[in-house]
Amino acid sequence: MLVVRGSHRVRRNWLGRVTALRPAKPPWPDVLRSGLFLPGPMALGLATGQVAAGLFGTLGALLGILAERSGTTGQRVTRISLAAGGGVVAMLLGPHTAGTGVAPLLVVAGFACVSGVVSSVHPTLSFAGMQLLVQMSVAGGLSPGVARPVLLAWYVGAVAWVLLGVLVQGAVERTSRRYRTEVAGAVSALADAVRGGEPGLLAAQTAIAATDDLVALATPVRPALRGELEALFGITSRLPEVATAAAAAVQRADPRVRTAFAGEVDEVAAAIAARRAPALPADPADPADPAAERLVRRARTLLLAAAAAPPHDRAGQWRARSSRRIVDALTSASTRAYTVRVALCMTAAELVRQADPVAHSYWVLITVAICLKPDFQAVLARTLQRIAGTLIGALPAVLLVRATSHVGQLVAMGLLACGIPYTVRRNYGLFAILITPIVLIVLHFGGPVGGAGVVERIVNTLLGGCVVLVFGYVLWPGTWRPPSRTRIARLLTTLASVLDPAVGDTGRARARVYAELADLRTVTGHGPYEPPAVRARRLLWSDVVDGALAVVTAGTRVAGTDDASRLPGAAARLRTLSEAVRGRVPWAGPYGSGAPAPAGEVDEQVVALAASVARVWPPRTRGARRQHRDSPAEPSPTDAAW
Repeated sequence: MLVVRGSHRVRRNWLGRVTALRPAKPPWPDVLRSGLFLPGPMALGLATGQVAAGLFGTLGALLGILAERSGTTGQRVTRISLAAGGGVVAMLLGPHTAGTGVAPLLVVAGFACVSGVVSSVHPTLSFAGMQLLVQMSVAGGLSPGVARPVLLAWYVGAVAWVLLGVLVQGAVERTSRRYRTEVAGAVSALADAVRGGEPGLLAAQTAIAATDDLVALATPVRPALRGELEALFGITSRLPEVATAAAAAVQRADPRVRTAFAGEVDEVAAAIAARRAPALPADPADPADPAAERLVRRARTLLLAAAAAPPHDRAGQWRARSSRRIVDALTSASTRAYTVRVALCMTAAELVRQADPVAHSYWVLITVAICLKPDFQAVLARTLQRIAGTLIGALPAVLLVRATSHVGQLVAMGLLACGIPYTVRRNYGLFAILITPIVLIVLHFGGPVGGAGVVERIVNTLLGGCVVLVFGYVLWPGTWRPPSRTRIARLLTTLASVLDPAVGDTGRARARVYAELADLRTVTGHGPYEPPAVRARRLLWSDVVDGALAVVTAGTRVAGTDDASRLPGAAARLRTLSEAVRGRVPWAGPYGSGAPAPAGEVDEQVVALAASVARVWPPRTRGARRQHRDSPAEPSPTDAAW
């Protein structure tokens, strides 16, 4: 039986959430660069009489512009280069997907498997994995009548043209300052967690981990920047320990001391941003609670040590983290699930393409590849936005290609390209409306795109969207089923290790818990973009994440107090809960059948977590199910957040 708490909250207009515009300011330098650099390859192709080569060059420039996001010059160059590498491989092997039969089907399935693994290694590679499929579809669907080496030369040259614009913009903007800004921002997030307590703790841990990755895996263009990155990495590598100590301190400290400590953290953040030493007052004093004073003093000492940390070897960490990410991607259950999902949908799309009597059927594959990109929002929302954007953007495209000359079309392409960096930040549907006429104008240079051609591409987009919705959403088990029992049981076991210092390194266990909770939060975070039937389930999954975080916070709060003696018992009950989730022991509640629950904050949070887990993974025994069904449902803090 599925118990939905606060179910009235999930009946809101979810379609309104899908179409809502995110707040964003226009990135004017990116806007101007996109408008100036996209039409360049096609203009050169028209001037030299090599229109087909210019078409492929424009596709390369478009890839470079779409790959670019705000960030440092090194980040932008890395993203564009990786995406271009995937595009070159796809251009070389993509023609083998043309035609019908088993061979193209196997090639598409192989590309999908490689794309799934590559996309799961790191978010930077996610776009490259998607472009591997998109450019494969384009290479198999277009027949330019030009030698492949010539097309590749134009393609790579256009990417280099976009990279030149990125380097010029980076030199003007001095984007390398973003590294220091991000480190200061992570420390500021820690200050917000100090003020807000439990709700901001996971956000601060996530921001610190992301910043640590940003600095450790940075690829600076200028050699002079490497020394600064070594110094910043010395800070970020110590911030997780600071966050753990700060969490222990602020849960015990008096509000006055907590506010003062948050101000000190903000001062350290400002000092890091300004490249100066922090100016802090004397050590905080809390005569009413000497234990809290010791915790705050320890967190303060660690914070100052992190701010003054010597440079740290970044090259070794870069190699170690890259190797670990690759190994994790190859062995992760989520990677296998995503790879199977992509391969299933792309194989189905290829079968549809081969049977599709409508021309330009390669758009079926393109639609599936774009809608299944892993680090975007929910598949359903993205697919609906893609279909709606194509339908709305098709009419302006027809008017532009019919009513203007080549020069007018180049001008229109440049003006539309100016909106790419802005619309992609606001809403993907709005971006799809803009990108549709751009792509159709580019294709029009290779051959007239009339009303019939636009209708054919719309039909194929609808077919691709149907493939995604059927095979990648409705029939996909992950849409309806929660994460596996094994995964949650492993989380509970690790959570028990955080509470029980006798079992090993609690700091490492805490880091594993936060990483797993952040991963689960990514899954549950798609809930607002899902229809009520799916969103109700995601609310319950999110309650488990909130409950696990509350247990960690409560354990941190009572550490070093008289209630700390309860921690090993709570850890043992979490291990029992883990075994019950696996189905190895009968379900009798976290404290046994008929036994009163011991008092204590950690015990109360364990009870709440057990109730949340039982709602998602109901007990297997009949009596336990009856007990679970008859238990009253408490309002969820996640309901209010959503």
